[in-house]
This record gives sequence, C-alpha cells and structure tokens, in this order.
Amino acid sequence: MSLEGRLEDLSLPDIFQIVSLSKRSGILVLIRKEGTGRVVFNRGRVLYASVDNKSRLGYTLVRKGIITNEDLENALRTQKAGGFKKPLGTILIEADVLTPKVLEEEIRRHIVEVIHDLLKWEEGSFHFELGAPSEDDVVLESGLNT
Repeated sequence: MSLEGRLEDLSLPDIFQIVSLSKRSGILVLIRKEGTGRVVFNRGRVLYASVDNKSRLGYTLVRKGIITNEDLENALRTQKAGGFKKPLGTILIEADVLTPKVLEEEIRRHIVEVIHDLLKWEEGSFHFELGAPSEDDVVLESGLNT
C-alpha cells in the first residue's frame, strides 16, 4: 500500500483511519515548511510520534523532574557510543533511572501531545512508508488506538 499526497486533499484523520482499518505497519511522514512530523504504526496502532517543534521525550522527562539533566546527558552519551541503536528510554531503564511503567506513561502522554499538534496541520505533504517498526524506534508494547 503506497499512500502519499497533500494534506489539503486528504486530512490527517482520514489518513489515520485508512492506516488503522487496513492494520498497516510503517511510518507516516508529514512535511510542511514549518517542520516535519513522524508517526510510527504497527498493525494500525500508533507506537510513537514526533514533530520538530515539540520537545524530545528526554527533555520532557527532565522538564517534568522525572529524570535529572545529568541522567539525560549520561544516557545520550551511552546512546551515541552505541551508534544510536538503542532507544533512549531503554537506556534510562537499564540505568535504573526510570521504570518501564513510568516510561510507557510518559511515551503515551508524549504521543497524544504530538498527535494533537499534528491534527492542526491543514497544509503540507505526506507519505506512508510500509514496513515493520525497527528495534531502533521508541515503541509502546501495545500501541495506541487511532
């Protein structure tokens, strides 16, 4: 399934519905002059979302006081040393800085915040790249229903 076009012609809720109902896995990339958004799907469920103008998950965890700036810096150094193969959340859990439950709750909140922002996009282009999510993607076990 190849899906690409302009948000002026096919809205984001419609795209989500198509991906969800067809239970597809892949990455939806949204592009506009103000930035880029990315939504990772597995069998029609949202596993992760990011957008340029939203704070990254690690910085959000620091801002909320869940981890310290030093914890984040150490985890980022570890991630960089490993060639960015391991998700930041996994590194923080392995360092006993964060529990899996807290990480999952924060990822869910982060996804909802990003999707809320993306739903405001009325202009731009999109393309959906079919494929199973890689181990490198930050993912939720079950994903979120669109």
